[in-house]
Amino acid sequence: MNLKARKLDIIDEILHLEDENTILMLEDALKNKKKSKKHLTNYTDILSSKEAEKMKKAIKEGCEVIKTDEWK
Repeated sequence: MNLKARKLDIIDEILHLEDENTILMLEDALKNKKKSKKHLTNYTDILSSKEAEKMKKAIKEGCEVIKTDEWK
């Protein structure tokens, strides 16, 4: 089933809901999804390209190197 058909099925199910708690739960889930998207946008473009490259290099040098002596 494609995405559009799945969405329509969900909408149909929601239209027939009678349980207030289920509707509240769905509303909360949708609100939280919107908040997290908005929240994450606060962190875009906070590093320059130079800073991002420096961070990538530090991660590669500090985290991607396995020091076998430390596992003993």
